[in-house]
Amino acid sequence: MDAIDLVTIYTLYDPIKAEIIKNYLEDEGVRTFINGSNQAAEPGLMAMEIEIQVGAADAERASSLIANHKTESQFDESDIEMDEADAGDEQSAATDG
Repeated sequence: MDAIDLVTIYTLYDPIKAEIIKNYLEDEGVRTFINGSNQAAEPGLMAMEIEIQVGAADAERASSLIANHKTESQFDESDIEMDEADAGDEQSAATDG
């Protein structure tokens, strides 16, 4: 078996999110490893850093996939406020009629 030079492309503290990221990258064809999730899962150690690691050859692509996914799944706070305001308008329209 060939040795793989691993590169840390992302760090976080949530072991569940780490698994989600790993599954996403592997679905995209990037072999992914998680370093530190066992320690972070111990009670009282939630502040332990978890590293998402990939082979050096895949690092740029994996980082790009994560960045694109984060951008697509972020909500703009002004959109959320607008949705709440629209819901209030719909509710008052329903009670007026």
